[in-house]
Amino acid sequence: MADLSLPNTQDLWSVRVNPLVWRITFVSFCFLVFVVLAGTRPFPSDLVGEVGKTGRGSALEALLYLTTTVTCILGALHQLGTRAFHWLTFVLLGLLVYCGLTLLWSDTLTAGVVRLAQFALVAMAVAMMTRALGPQAVLQTTYRILILILVLNVISVALVPGAQHQVGEVGTYPAHISSWRGIHFHKNYAGPVAAMTVLFALAHVMGGRLRHLWVAGAAFVFLLNTNSRASLYVLLFSLALMLLSKVLCNAMGRGAARYALIALLLAALACLPFLSGPYAALMNDPYALTGRVELWHALGSYVATHPWGGSGFGSFWRIGDQSPILHLTEGWAVQTGQGHSGYLDTAVTIGLPGLLFTVLFFVIVPIVLLFKHLTGRSWTFDVVLGILVFAWVHNSVETSLLSGNHPISLTILIGVFGLSALAPDPSDNRANHE
Repeated sequence: MADLSLPNTQDLWSVRVNPLVWRITFVSFCFLVFVVLAGTRPFPSDLVGEVGKTGRGSALEALLYLTTTVTCILGALHQLGTRAFHWLTFVLLGLLVYCGLTLLWSDTLTAGVVRLAQFALVAMAVAMMTRALGPQAVLQTTYRILILILVLNVISVALVPGAQHQVGEVGTYPAHISSWRGIHFHKNYAGPVAAMTVLFALAHVMGGRLRHLWVAGAAFVFLLNTNSRASLYVLLFSLALMLLSKVLCNAMGRGAARYALIALLLAALACLPFLSGPYAALMNDPYALTGRVELWHALGSYVATHPWGGSGFGSFWRIGDQSPILHLTEGWAVQTGQGHSGYLDTAVTIGLPGLLFTVLFFVIVPIVLLFKHLTGRSWTFDVVLGILVFAWVHNSVETSLLSGNHPISLTILIGVFGLSALAPDPSDNRANHE
């Protein structure tokens, strides 16, 4: 486990560290990570806040987010000054400013402002704390909190009936009954968190630390019982890529592995035209992917009529009778709280230019950095690769991009900024691996 004591930051930045401020800042960061990953509404019996027409958070939730994020930001600034900023932080600020501009044409300005403020505070806190702690310490801290949540989840399933979806819950479909959610609000939050725990643990196992197998096993069992199939399939895909990169680096060296992975990526892209037929058939079936295609058609029609500005940040879902989805389709689609595609949801809220900006920040830049830092001997790199791939693919069927309170949104932020601050692998030798 990484050493989170003061000398780590002192050596990295050569600044004078105030021990009390440092400890308060670090504890605040731990609380922030726990709040986002675990949620603030355990064992709910009424899910209208998520799947119905409105989605207002509680005053306690707002206070928790405000105090933890502001403490992290101020603490990092106190310790590092302007060095708390990275060039990628300014790209993030540009994205936040753009999101703010889309509020000018929002019909629900208050909801959009609150949601943007929450995302901005969480994103800036993660960006600055990654600089202050270092990526390895941030990832190890996140892993420890994931283990704590796993323990709480297992205990709650054994002792608390509400840790499983119950008959009669508003917004719970028959297929969800008895699905495990632990201390989380919904199985669609519990599943991704369990998948992330498996990913972190197996990265340790691949590095030879076999004692983490029990964590991976327990988290995998919990994931299976959440019935979150999307999280399960995306986890398997992410683990396959994580293992592939490790095998290629160890077998071929970094330089050759880069070219091999690029070749595989190009081969996959070359195969896409041959998949156009099955893809078209899938998209023509409104009931495909548990009804997601019907919902995506509705979102696509909205993008077609509002391509440049969208509805405004945070001004599409869960905003009452003004929600655009109510005028686009009917049935289950108007009862859900998201479009089940992070990329489509980004397009409908901040337009196609905003989607391009978001993809540039969260996908394109990290891919470039991944190839730059490619290594087969770094647990930190393995985890960052895994959580980024998981987040990218997961957002094709669920929505977490640009969300201030979604576990996957937090982990992709940690992945992006952790990757940007990742130092060269000290065990990597140019003569042997280039």
